[in-house]
Amino acid sequence: MKRLGVLLMVSMVWVGCDDASYKNAAELCAEGSREAVIDGDTFCVFEGDITETGFNCPPALDNRIEHNGHVICAGDSEIPGERLDRAVEEAYPPPSADPRPDPPPNPDLPAGTNKVDILMVIDNSGSMCEEQDSVRTNISSLVDALIDAGVDFQVAVVTTDMENPLESGRFQNVPNNETSPACLLTIDISQCPGAGDVGGQLPPRILSSADYLAGDGPGQDALELHLGCNLAVGTGGTGFEAGLDAAVTAVGESAPSENAGFVRPDAHLAVFFVTDENDCTDRGALDKINGNICEWESDQLVGVEQLVDELAQSKGGDRSKVIASGIIAPDDGIRYDTGNEVRPACFSDEGGEGYAGYRYEEFIGAFGGSADNVCSIPYDDSLERFAQTIINAVQ
Repeated sequence: MKRLGVLLMVSMVWVGCDDASYKNAAELCAEGSREAVIDGDTFCVFEGDITETGFNCPPALDNRIEHNGHVICAGDSEIPGERLDRAVEEAYPPPSADPRPDPPPNPDLPAGTNKVDILMVIDNSGSMCEEQDSVRTNISSLVDALIDAGVDFQVAVVTTDMENPLESGRFQNVPNNETSPACLLTIDISQCPGAGDVGGQLPPRILSSADYLAGDGPGQDALELHLGCNLAVGTGGTGFEAGLDAAVTAVGESAPSENAGFVRPDAHLAVFFVTDENDCTDRGALDKINGNICEWESDQLVGVEQLVDELAQSKGGDRSKVIASGIIAPDDGIRYDTGNEVRPACFSDEGGEGYAGYRYEEFIGAFGGSADNVCSIPYDDSLERFAQTIINAVQ
């Protein structure tokens, strides 16, 4: 929300800070200050003492108050100390402040196995160029945290395409830099084994931390490189994304033979979805002649609760052994009748449009998980939170 601002033009000298610390200053106060709005009143807060001769607060906030190492410009000279404290805290929050702290350990999850099998479900439809790139380029946020915590993990990748028989829940390991014309990025797979300039054997479909970190293993850098290569799934997949079905198929009794050995009986299963569309698991029930059909005839889709039960069967029906999270479009609460154009639930310049992923949200919630917004690129924080959720569960 924009408010009427006052321009403060004055030369100032700061104690204990530099220009870089003010890059997030609100536009309503002068450069070098940060705006705080407390109970409807605006304050301009400066960090450190102002020693420059002739300094004055702006006319509308002409009362200069020195408080706990800050200079505060206020509209009233009699401001209670408690309100000044709040103004300072809003303008300069403590470093530990986090709108989404790491999730606490879940007491219902069996702990102590220190093992997890991670399934990354990546939307490979035509609109996923930037989103895929952000996952690949930030994947170290997940891997580093797990290795630092000593977690024994395996990780594999599937796409949301359940129409292509070469995908359909099958673990992927062939780097693909195919993008749609709308993509402004160049997906670099030149360093991927079996592709580009490197040649050689493709990465394993199932990447094991134990194999890579063993004394004679290729090491952590190779693990992150190979996972990034496997995550390069391209954007040539179907627009009728069925990520829930892909996850269930990948770890179920009828899983493709390439997936053998992934689900370890003594490990948790962690599933992470990255998609900008809702799930369309119909298993042949829909006549897909219109891109909106999955929303118009959502009652024909396989029920989310059924899919939750099917995935849990991979862990003997024990939902507490399953971790679910993801990066999806938030549910805007809108449902569409036939003939009504489905509208985006989120948008950003970096991440483009996202369509409410309420089926994914319900699925993830059934396992006690939560998801982040696909329109909020980059994804480093999301991947780090996912890692912390895993660590809390398995240790």
